[in-house]
Amino acid sequence: MRKGNCEKVMEKKFMRRVATGVLLLMLVLSIFSSSSVLAANEAAGKAVPEEIGVAYRGHVQNQGNMPKPEGSLVSGPEALGTRGQSLRVEGFWIQLTGNVPEGANIVYEVHVQNEGWMAPVKNGNFAGTAGKSQRVESIKIRLENLPGYDVYYRGHVQNVGDIPQVDGDWGWKKNGEELGTTGSSLRLEELQVKLVKQPDTSTTYDKAGTYGPKTGVDEIENDVLINTPDVILQNLHIKGNLTIGEGVGEGDVTLNNITVDGETFVRGGGKNSIHINGGDYNKITIQQTSSGQVRIVATDAAGLEVVVSEDAKGEDIILEGAFENVLIDAPDVKISTQGETAIKEMVVAEGAKGSEITLDKKTVVNQIDVGAAVEMKGEGTIEKANVNSDNVTFEQKPKEVVIAPEVKVPPVVAPPTPPKPDPTPSSPPAEDQIVKTFNQEKSTDMMVNLLEAHASAFDLTDFDNLDYLGRLIVGDYLLKKDGFANRSVLQAAITEGIKLAKDDPEARRYIEAALAYSPSISFQETDSLLLDYSNPLLSGAQKSLLNGQYADFLVCLETPLADGEAFEINLSGTTKRITNKEMPGREILLSKLMGRTLGSADLVENQKARLVFTVKDISIKAEQYLTLYPCTTRNGDEYCRNFSNAHSIRVTRYWINAFADGLSLDYRDSKFSLNYGKTYTTAVKQQLDTCCVDLKLQLYRPLESAESITITVNGLDYTIDATTVMDDNQTGIHLSKLTGIAPGKASELNGELVVGLKSCQLNTPNGIDASAVLCGQNDEFFYTLSGAGTSLYPDWLKSYMDSVALSCEENKMTLDYDGNLSQAVCDHLGDYRADVIISLSRELDEGETLTITAFEKTKCFTPAEIAALGENGSQLRLSKLMGVDPSLAKSEVGKNEITFTLSGLNRNIYIYSQAVLVKEDTYIYLDGLSNSLSLFEASFQAYADSIDLQSQENTFTVTYTGNLAADVKSKLTGYYADAMIYIDRPLKEGEEISVSAFGKDIPVSRETFNNVWGTWIRLSELLELELGAEQLAVNQKGSFEIKVNEKSLSEQLNISASAILVKGTDIEYLSKSAGMSLLPKASCII
Repeated sequence: MRKGNCEKVMEKKFMRRVATGVLLLMLVLSIFSSSSVLAANEAAGKAVPEEIGVAYRGHVQNQGNMPKPEGSLVSGPEALGTRGQSLRVEGFWIQLTGNVPEGANIVYEVHVQNEGWMAPVKNGNFAGTAGKSQRVESIKIRLENLPGYDVYYRGHVQNVGDIPQVDGDWGWKKNGEELGTTGSSLRLEELQVKLVKQPDTSTTYDKAGTYGPKTGVDEIENDVLINTPDVILQNLHIKGNLTIGEGVGEGDVTLNNITVDGETFVRGGGKNSIHINGGDYNKITIQQTSSGQVRIVATDAAGLEVVVSEDAKGEDIILEGAFENVLIDAPDVKISTQGETAIKEMVVAEGAKGSEITLDKKTVVNQIDVGAAVEMKGEGTIEKANVNSDNVTFEQKPKEVVIAPEVKVPPVVAPPTPPKPDPTPSSPPAEDQIVKTFNQEKSTDMMVNLLEAHASAFDLTDFDNLDYLGRLIVGDYLLKKDGFANRSVLQAAITEGIKLAKDDPEARRYIEAALAYSPSISFQETDSLLLDYSNPLLSGAQKSLLNGQYADFLVCLETPLADGEAFEINLSGTTKRITNKEMPGREILLSKLMGRTLGSADLVENQKARLVFTVKDISIKAEQYLTLYPCTTRNGDEYCRNFSNAHSIRVTRYWINAFADGLSLDYRDSKFSLNYGKTYTTAVKQQLDTCCVDLKLQLYRPLESAESITITVNGLDYTIDATTVMDDNQTGIHLSKLTGIAPGKASELNGELVVGLKSCQLNTPNGIDASAVLCGQNDEFFYTLSGAGTSLYPDWLKSYMDSVALSCEENKMTLDYDGNLSQAVCDHLGDYRADVIISLSRELDEGETLTITAFEKTKCFTPAEIAALGENGSQLRLSKLMGVDPSLAKSEVGKNEITFTLSGLNRNIYIYSQAVLVKEDTYIYLDGLSNSLSLFEASFQAYADSIDLQSQENTFTVTYTGNLAADVKSKLTGYYADAMIYIDRPLKEGEEISVSAFGKDIPVSRETFNNVWGTWIRLSELLELELGAEQLAVNQKGSFEIKVNEKSLSEQLNISASAILVKGTDIEYLSKSAGMSLLPKASCII
């Protein structure tokens, strides 16, 4: 390889990673390096161990405890989870490793479906649930008594992707921050955790004593951490933040004449107190403390603002002294005052629900704003109370009470009642009640939940040692029993079920079949699923194990329907209105919900149906998700659900859907075009009358200084730069706010809004998305799911991409660098190196090997070696594969060739390549520089060579020449001949074509296509042909035609057909295809 002569280093440290046409959000932050934390000048700090790490494991749906073998751990920051597998993570164990100091803890808590935030645990204890089929949705992790270290963590969330996004890249949460989602019913599917040493810029006091001058004031330029009890700070001006850490425990800290420019965080201290004597503080934030209680005594400190943050849930907090403002934003806290305490303003935020505030009789609160259901106790004086929430109680009536108009339940003044003796503890459930509960259960997995819930009532020897499938065997065995007369009968069945799970492989195969049996499920629209049983996802042997059982679905809601709520289900033409009368709880079998009696056609061995399941809102009060689980049932009642193939439909309010149906938002020719206008029903119009339409512009990262993006609206230019006030960490802004143009009423809009992208000045890649939103009352926003976006590149990167070409031919890829770069481009490229990301369409099978020749080296890889070297799933860096350092991008000139050879190829495989720039762990994916090549298995290629596929006018002609060799026929055993039909765009409402073949003429509309993109379908599915002996590949001979006719097209439609082989769920694409174009009749040239 020849090298160029540009050598100037680019100063920017990070660069965005850009995928082809889309800017990927996958920047991995560099791990902070730091030296040990020092004590203040007057004290020698104790040494902090250097080799401290973190390890973790999890409990996963259908897999049990992971990783395997049982008890093993993933070392941070490696990934643990189920990314891309549609499986729940139900709990975690996390622990510190290495030379851990005595008393150091890692503390973590999880937010669980149907449970909410669960109690924090520490040091390898389990956080979550097992056997309840409940997903972990969020997690918080923090350290105790480990000064000098931070804990960082990040994850992957169902339907959201990698979180958190920091400046448009995959970043990290740390030290107790929430990772995940709550209220969105989304799985936290992956977790990565790491410990990071804090840089040595902070000043740590970890030895008891007095620090600071007796007279005058010393300045400390950085952050300060107090991490031991009995520390006195005096006469100091702290320019950064002050943290009273967990290491203080229940001890005392005294702050005499301290000024803090940053924030003061309280994470330690006990009931004895943190004394604040004089000084000046910006804000004091109380977080979760190691002792669960803290007392703050403030004397002669003017303007103190105290915030009880949401992290302080459940804390006991005592305030004494003079405070300017007190904000309570944590649930279930107990706030009390002591002595002569004066609070100018107290705000009880909405997040403080369930809290209890007790005011000492010597306490005076000038004004309190109550925004949550709380109890106000004590004999203290409240001059004025603004009540903005229902269910507020006062023990002592305020002098003045102002009740907001939206309050439906006015506050109650309830003097304290005499204490009552504790009632006699209730006895545990009677044995017959427990037995009755088991007799009433109809679900295999819920039987397992009952066993775990009542573990203390039974002998469950060896049950805990069973994996998830083993436990389901026990649950299924109990479900098959015809009722239990008493506890001893139930115990005998449990013991027999555990023995069955341990010793009977047939029982295991049965459960595996029950969990595997599932239709192919795919989205047709966002509210519609195609349920296709024509090729169920299990083998014939598995299917035979389920003979006599019925195929059904379990319908599950996030929240039971309330009175007045309703939605509509349409199942292949049969429509039913669903209220809480038809569905009184959260889940029900679909057959029961639709009032269907399952018959012989619904038996597993007979089920061949293709069903369309659609959900429409009628009167739901808040959007929620409806989940459909495939299941097998006995007697139309007992069932075993399949978790792995569940699909969820977002049920949105009908009027939002109606409005969205009339929208289209596209990006082309540097313009966003929003088209709207539709005739609405009276009910929809009434709702839309209260809303306006706006466009939300979202950048992929915040703009840096000197960067700008200029857009054009109605002939006027508007510029976004680093000084523009934006939402979402300086990445989002509504068009109305940017332009000052008031958004129009949703019910009256008609026409087109065009937002032009005029110019951008960028240092590094960025991107912009536009989303249509409805703006309701009280600052409510409703997303319509109409959106478009584009990547944005700086000029220097465009120049570099123009200088590189990537081509593929047979089994070789060629990168061609012309090297004609300006000095300015070279300066920007700096230390970035040129590399290639290689992706395989599938994992290598056992016995297959991949040989790569590149960088003047040849290496052969086994499936295990490829899996070990992969990054982010299936992505392989070429330089890492070949064990070389890639060249500087600014120095590359000439051609680099990459040759691929696959030995022992069992199935076709496709190799994708993407040119990238790499520096450390930062990637830039280069737009337009991707390509692919196909490697065909020899027998499949021989079969493809025996096929002639042509198109003429509106007809595809397929001819099989036959004459296949014996080894080719042997390889084709069990494969069926089929074709894939593609269209280049989804059909619009009202458009129709027809496809004729094998004596059938099938009308084709947008509802025909069984995928969310609406652009392809197998010919056998389209013609409703059951693949049998006539369709076996080895039996094909002669010719047949596929005619495609235009019925009602509004614009040109391009159609292609490709020959494929089908065997179960395996589809092999062959190197034979042809295409045609259909024009609308009005456009035909005569």
